[in-house]
Amino acid sequence: MNFKLKRTGSKALITGLVALQVLALATPTSAAASTDALKTSAAFTPVAGVSSDDPGFVYGSKSTDYVSGQDYYYLENQYVKTLIGPTKAKNDQAGPFTSGAIMDAVSKDTNRENLDWTQFVLSPTMNASWNTGNNGFDISDLKVNGNTVVGTGASPNAPGITGEVTYSLEEDSPLIKMEIKLTNTSGSKYNGYFEYLVDPDESNEDDTYVPGVGWTKSQTNTVLTNHEWDENYIFEGTAGAYTGNTAHAILWDERVEAPSGLVNDGYIFGVWFDASLEVGESKTITLYHLPHKPGDSSKPYDEAALWAADLRGEIDINTYGVITGTITDIDGTPIKNVDVTCQYATGDNAGTSAGTAVTDENGNYSMRVEKNVYTLTASIPGYAQGSKSIDMREVEDYTVDIELDSMSGTRILDSTSMQSFGGLVECKPGDYTIENENLTMSVAKESQDGQLKASSAGRILDIAANGRTDAMDWLFTSWISDVKPHKDVLDNVNPGDSWMELDTRFDDFEVVSQSSSRIVLKTTGVYHHDLANTPDGQEAVIEQIITLESGKQYAEIETTIKNTSGQEMTVYAGDAMDVDKNTQNSYAPGIGNVTATYNSPIDEKPSQPWFAQYASAEPEIYAFMYDNAEEMRVFGSNQWMMGYIPVTLAADESYTYSRQLVVLDTEGYGDQAEAMNAFYNTYMYGLEANMDVYDGAVAKGDVFPVSVTVENSSTEAVKDVNVSLTLPYQMFNIGEKAKTISEIPAGESKTVEFSVLALEGGRGQIKASVETEDGISINFSEALSISGEGYYAGDNHTHSVHSDGQGTIHENVDSAYEDKLLNWLYSTDHNKISQYDDTVAETSRLEGNFISITGTEITSSNKGHALAYGIGNDFIPEYRINQTVNGELWTWQDTIDQVNEAGGIFYVAHPNYPGLKFSDPYGIRDYQGIEVWNGFYHAIDPDKNVNTFAFDYWDDVNRRGEQKYFGIANSDGHNSGKMGDPYIKTEMDNLTYENIQEILANGSYYGSNGPEIRYNIDGAGMGETLTIKEDGKVDFNITAFDQNYDLVNVKLIKNEITGNSDEGQSEVVFNKNLEGKGVKEFKTTLSLDVKAGEFYRVEVISEQGTTGNGGQGQGQGMGFAFSNPIWIDDGEKSNATDIKSINYDGGQVIETIGGNTVISLNGDFSADNLSVDVSEGATVDTEIIDDLDGQLSTAAAVKITVTAEDGTKEEETVFLTQGTEEETSAEIVSIAGVRVDTQVGKLPELPDTVEATFDDGTKKDVAVVWDEVTEKMVAEAGEFTVEGTVEGTSVKAEATVNVVAAGTGDNNTGGGSQDNTGGNNDSGDNNGNVDNTNDNNANNDNTGDDLETPETSDSLPIVGFTVLLGSAAAISVLMAYKRIRMKKF
Repeated sequence: MNFKLKRTGSKALITGLVALQVLALATPTSAAASTDALKTSAAFTPVAGVSSDDPGFVYGSKSTDYVSGQDYYYLENQYVKTLIGPTKAKNDQAGPFTSGAIMDAVSKDTNRENLDWTQFVLSPTMNASWNTGNNGFDISDLKVNGNTVVGTGASPNAPGITGEVTYSLEEDSPLIKMEIKLTNTSGSKYNGYFEYLVDPDESNEDDTYVPGVGWTKSQTNTVLTNHEWDENYIFEGTAGAYTGNTAHAILWDERVEAPSGLVNDGYIFGVWFDASLEVGESKTITLYHLPHKPGDSSKPYDEAALWAADLRGEIDINTYGVITGTITDIDGTPIKNVDVTCQYATGDNAGTSAGTAVTDENGNYSMRVEKNVYTLTASIPGYAQGSKSIDMREVEDYTVDIELDSMSGTRILDSTSMQSFGGLVECKPGDYTIENENLTMSVAKESQDGQLKASSAGRILDIAANGRTDAMDWLFTSWISDVKPHKDVLDNVNPGDSWMELDTRFDDFEVVSQSSSRIVLKTTGVYHHDLANTPDGQEAVIEQIITLESGKQYAEIETTIKNTSGQEMTVYAGDAMDVDKNTQNSYAPGIGNVTATYNSPIDEKPSQPWFAQYASAEPEIYAFMYDNAEEMRVFGSNQWMMGYIPVTLAADESYTYSRQLVVLDTEGYGDQAEAMNAFYNTYMYGLEANMDVYDGAVAKGDVFPVSVTVENSSTEAVKDVNVSLTLPYQMFNIGEKAKTISEIPAGESKTVEFSVLALEGGRGQIKASVETEDGISINFSEALSISGEGYYAGDNHTHSVHSDGQGTIHENVDSAYEDKLLNWLYSTDHNKISQYDDTVAETSRLEGNFISITGTEITSSNKGHALAYGIGNDFIPEYRINQTVNGELWTWQDTIDQVNEAGGIFYVAHPNYPGLKFSDPYGIRDYQGIEVWNGFYHAIDPDKNVNTFAFDYWDDVNRRGEQKYFGIANSDGHNSGKMGDPYIKTEMDNLTYENIQEILANGSYYGSNGPEIRYNIDGAGMGETLTIKEDGKVDFNITAFDQNYDLVNVKLIKNEITGNSDEGQSEVVFNKNLEGKGVKEFKTTLSLDVKAGEFYRVEVISEQGTTGNGGQGQGQGMGFAFSNPIWIDDGEKSNATDIKSINYDGGQVIETIGGNTVISLNGDFSADNLSVDVSEGATVDTEIIDDLDGQLSTAAAVKITVTAEDGTKEEETVFLTQGTEEETSAEIVSIAGVRVDTQVGKLPELPDTVEATFDDGTKKDVAVVWDEVTEKMVAEAGEFTVEGTVEGTSVKAEATVNVVAAGTGDNNTGGGSQDNTGGNNDSGDNNGNVDNTNDNNANNDNTGDDLETPETSDSLPIVGFTVLLGSAAAISVLMAYKRIRMKKF
C-alpha cells in the first residue's frame, strides 16, 4: 500500500515479450533444479495419419480450422504438428483455401495455431492476390503412405497439368517438406507458374521479412521478380516486437531451383516457381514450411535463417545441439520472459553470441547452437543476472537450470532487451537499458522512435515498473518550441498535434558515471525553431542529464537551454508523453481526469506541478513532477499530455529546469491517480501512510479490524492529521468514521484503528484518506472479499490465448478479481475447452474467493455465435450449423437441445453483431437467454444497433410468453483489461459454482458496468414472478446507486405478453431524470396497477462506468445497468413477501446505501419492540440466534422469516449488540421529495417539515422554507416543482405540485405526502401510469424526460456516503439486516 518496495525472491515478473531461436522445449529436470545435466534426445520417428480428434492446439484469431467430427490428415514429430485439410474453405473459415493444402501448422514450443489458410496456385502469370479463383490447385485423393501424406490434383483453369504432392517430416527437423510433382498431360506446351501462398492471421503480427529486402508491414500488391533476396527464405511474424506466438517461414534450396518471385505483402506471403512444361514433361518443386517460435524483436527471423543455411549447405545442422533448461527465482518459482544468451567461452569467437532464447510461462527455454564450450547468462529486469558454463562438444543436448536472485542497486546494459515488458517496447541492442530495484527504462542510442524521428536520440524509449508492462507509446523529454501549445488550428497544425514541434536534436551521448548506486547519462544537442527544414541550424544548445539512483521510483531529469542566437529568445520548454494500451487516461492535480479529446485539449495550471498518464487496465502510472515551477501549465487530452513552462532568455543566457519522471506500481490502490497523489505528498512533505486490513477470512456478520498508519519522515512534527475510511456498501463502520491524530513527531509514526462490520457477502474496496491541516491529502484503498449471503458479480463471456484472446487465464482472472472486483469469470474460448485445467488452477489459487469456470462460445461459420455454460470439460457443442452432420442437416435448435440434454445452459451471443449475426433468432426455443449487452458496443448505442437490437429482440421473444428469456451483459473481452466491462451481479447465499449456474438459469441478476440495482415487486425479485389474486396495485421497490459516479436516469419499462413477438411494444412507465443533481443513490416505491401477463424491468444510467467504458459508440464511457424482468401472474394465493419496513421502539433505524439496515439500540433487545410491516396476507416469525458461524467476533442475531400466502419464504438476519442513543454530528445527504395537489387558481399548502436522511443513515423531520409560489404558476392544470431550503445544508428540498381543474382529480391540498405510498396523486391513465406513447424504443430512451408515476415516494441522496453511527462512546450496539431470498422453482 505504501511506496516502500517489498521485493522477495519469489516474485516473478508477470508479463512481457522476449527473444530468439527457441526450437524444442525439453521437459525440465525440476522447476527448482540448479544442477547441469547431459541429455540424450529421445528419438521421435515422424508419424502420419488421419484423425477427427481435437488436435489440442491453442488458436489465434480466425485460425480454428479443425471441425469436430471431420477427418483431417496430419504429420507430427518432436518439433511440429501439421494438419492437411481435405476440404477447402473460404477466407476466414475453417479449412485450407485449396483442398489438400496445409490448414494448421504449429510449433510444439508454443502449441499456438494461427494460420487462416494456405493454398497452391497454378497461374499463367505471377500476382500478389490471395483471391485466386479457378487458378487454385486442388489436391484430392489424399492418403497416408508410411510416414508421409500424398495426394493428387489439378487446377480448373489448367486441367491438363496434374500434380502429385508429398508431405513429410524428418526425424530431427521442424521443416514440413512439400514435394510437388507437376506433369503436363495436355496436348500443348504450358507456360506458367506454381505458387505456395500462406495467410497467417495472428492479430497485429502480419509483417513479412525478405533477407536483402527488409520488412513489409502493409499491403503492396507487388511480387519480387528480380531475385532481390539474398537468402533462401521468407518470414512472416511481427517486426520490432516479440510475443512468442507462432511465426511462419517458407524455405527452399536454391541449389536445386531458385524461385521466380516472392510475395511479401505483409498480411500474406508466398513463393512462385516456374512451372512451364513441354508436352509430357514433369518437374518437381520442393518447398519447406517452418512454423516456429520467433527470435527476439531485433531478429525474429533468426531460426528461419539457421535452417535456410542448412538447406543451402553453409552449415551442417548435425553439428548443432540443443540446450534446454528452466530459469527460476531463489524460491524455485519459474520466471517467464527471461533473456538467455549463449556466448562462446573459448577460441576465436570467445565472448560473441552463439544464440539466444527466452523463457516461457513455465520458465523453460531452448536453443540450438553449435556443439562447443559456452557460458549461458540469464537476464531480466528486476533480477540479478545468473550465469553457468557448459561443455557440449561431445553431447547432443544439454540441460542448464539457473536461479536468479532479486536485483539490488542500479545497472546499465547495452545488450539486454526490455522485451519482458510488453508489446510497446521499442529499444534494440545498442540502446542503453538502465534499471534499479523498482523500475527499468531504455534510452535511445541507436533506435529511432517512429513518431519522434530524429529527435529520438538520448530520449527515453521505454519505461516500466519492474514486474509491470511498458505502456508508453512515446515520451518526448526536453520538448522545446517557440510555438506555444495551442487550442486552435495554427499554421495548419491541429491543436492535438502541438507535441509534434520536433525542434530539438541530441547529437552526443555520454555515460557520465555508473555504479551500483547511481547511473548518470548526459546528452547534448541543439535547438532551432525550424529544425526539420534547417537541420544544420542552431539557436540554442541543450544538455539533458538523466540520473537513476538505487531505491528510487523515479529518474531525475535536468535540461539546460543556452541561448546562442545572439538575441533575446522566448521558448516553451517541457516534456510530453503518450501512454497507450487499453483505455488511455490523463490526470493533473486540481483538474482530475482529463476527458478532453485529441483536438480539444485543455491548457490549465494544475494545483501542484505535476501531471500523469496511465492505462486503465494496467496497475501502473507515469508522471512528471517539476521542481520550482510556479508557471508550469499542463496541455493535452485523454490521449496524450504535456507540461510546459514559458522561458525568455537574453543572448547567451541559460535556463535549467529539473523534474522527476516517476513510474509506480499501483497495485493496492483504488485507481492509479490515487497512488500518484499519495506518492507526491510523500516525496514533497515526508508524509507516508498505509492501511492494514485484516487478511484472514471474513464472513457476513464478522467485525474485523482496519488500521491506518501514518509515518512522518520529515524533520518537523505534523499536527492535526485527520484519518477517515470510506466503505463499500457491503461494510459498516462501527464507531467513528474519522479520527484525528493530534501530532506525529518527526521520524515517528502513529496508528489509528477502526472496527468494520461485514454487512453482506461480495467483494468491495475499502478507501482510506489522510489529510493534514496544511492541505496534504493521501488516499489509498484495498479490496476485500466477504463470504456469505450478498451480491456477487461475474463476467460470462471472455477469451484467452486458448482461442483468439491476448491474455492467459491467469492474467484474465487477475484483472477480473484484483482490478474489477469480480467474483467469477467464465472463459468461453471459441469451440474450445482446453482452458479447463487453467481455470481449475485459478479457482484453487484464490481459495474460494473467486471461481474460474470453463464454458465455450459456440462459433458457427456465418450463422452466429452462442454461449454454453455448465458443460464440463469433455463436451464441445456442435457448431456446424446448417451443415450436414451424421447425414442430417444440423440446426441451432439441435445444438440447443444438445446443450440442454447435457445439463448445460444456452445463451444467444451478440445476435446483431456486424458479420456475426445470429441466423435464426426468432425461430429457436427452449434456451435460457440472450446476450443483450456485448461489451464491444455500448448498450445504448443505436448506430451499429448491436445491443439496441438485442434489447428489442429480448422484449419481443418474451412477449410471446411460452417461457422466460433472460438478458445477460458480458464483456466479450479479448484482452485482460476488458474483463468485467460489462458484467452481471446477483444475490447468492454464498459464492459457489452451483449458485452461479442457478442464477444463469433463473435470471435473478442484473447487468452493469458500474451502477447497482436493487429491485423487487412486492418481494418478487428479478427473474421471478409475482403471483396476484386479482388485478390491482402492487409496490415496485427500486433502488439505483453508484458509489463512484452520479446517477443520470432511472426508468421502469413495461411489457405485456401478447402471444406474438410482432405484437406489443415497450412502454416507459417511470422515467426519473437525475442529470446534474449530484445524486449517487435513488430510491423509490411506486404503487402501480398491474395485471397478469405483464413484465417489468429497470434501466439505470450514471455519468461514468466503473469497470470500463461499456463499449464503442453513443454512450461510450457512461455507466449503464439493466435488470431482468419481473413477471406478473395470477393465482389463488399470493407469493408476496415484501418487507415494507422494520421499526424498533428503543433504537435508531439506519438504512445504508445498498439496502442494508442498521439499528442502534438504546438498551437490551426485546422482540416485543420489533415491528415488521409486510405484504398483505403474509406472516412474520422471529428467532433469536446467539451467535453466527465465523472466524471473527460476531454479534448475536435475530432471524426474521416472512411467509407468503402460498408458502414462499423470505428471511432477514438482524445483528444485535448493546449501546446507547446519543446525538451525532451527521450531515444531511438527501431530503425526501413531497407531492402536493391543488386546484387551478388555488395556492398549494406546502408542508412545514420534510424528512431528511443523514450521512449516518438516520432520518428525521426538519423545518423547510419553500420558494414563493405565484398565482401564475397555478393558473392552469399541470405540474411544477418548488425548491425549499433547509438550514445548515446545501441540499435542496423538492416539492412537486400537481394542479388539477376544479372538480376533478384528488382534492387533497392539505400539505402533501411523504409516506411510502405517496398519497393518491393519480393524474395519468386508470392504471396510474404516465402516458409515454411516443416512446417506441424504450430501452434506448435517454431524452431527459422526468416522467413519474403518480404514487411515488423517493429519496435523492446528493452524495454517496459511508453510514456511521457517530462516536464510539455513543454506539456499541448494531442491528443489521439483509434479505436472503428462499426461492421456489
